[in-house]
Amino acid sequence: MISLMRSVVTETSDQQIHKHSTGLSGYISLARELKVLEYLKDSPHIPKIVKSKDANRKASIYMEKIQGISLKELLGMQDGYDTKPLKWSEAKKWLGQYIDAEMDLLHRGALYRDMNLDHVIFSEGKAYLVDLESTIIKNNQDRWLPSDMRGTWETMAPEEFGGYSELDSRTVTYRAAVIAHVMLTGKLPFERFPYSRSTTHHKRLKHPAKIDALLDTKTRRVFMSALARKPTHRYKDPAKFLENLNSSY
Repeated sequence: MISLMRSVVTETSDQQIHKHSTGLSGYISLARELKVLEYLKDSPHIPKIVKSKDANRKASIYMEKIQGISLKELLGMQDGYDTKPLKWSEAKKWLGQYIDAEMDLLHRGALYRDMNLDHVIFSEGKAYLVDLESTIIKNNQDRWLPSDMRGTWETMAPEEFGGYSELDSRTVTYRAAVIAHVMLTGKLPFERFPYSRSTTHHKRLKHPAKIDALLDTKTRRVFMSALARKPTHRYKDPAKFLENLNSSY
């Protein structure tokens, strides 16, 4: 299978994925992803590089194809974000594996961005995060500073929409809570505006999350904290959120 996006061609076979750039914008994107993959080469939660090339403003990456099921497939999701909810007894297994992957990257100084549900793949008892070109690495001042406005609106925290604000592990708490809410309720914890980034951002900034009323009071309280508009009001990281969510059940 071959796909083309932002001057990057992706060829997929049974065993590996091959990406190569066809223009300057594609080269910049792919060269950035290659640096992230090399930086995180010891992580058990990302694809391994088979071989790569970065020269003369052309980049190419061959990487292993993770054989598993994506979170989108697991939830049986089609268009949009409405789907059948999972029971906590099942959801906590998948959520735990996903949050393990997020925490591993955070501990290594990397913060994943552009999280859609196709980018989480479960295989052999653990979760993998794929498509890492927007992942950011801490700088010399130990800070995560994004340099673009890329991202999947449905899972982005309010502070990500500007594209250049400093981020931290509480940003990932927000994302993990969005994914958990979809798993447990079958829907997003806020109104969706798929065609307007500015409207999405405005609503996220000005209105609190809409936690499903079918969840019990303690669980709703956990989600309200994790999805707070101000990062300082959230749990310090996704692991702390999961700990509190588990206690609420």
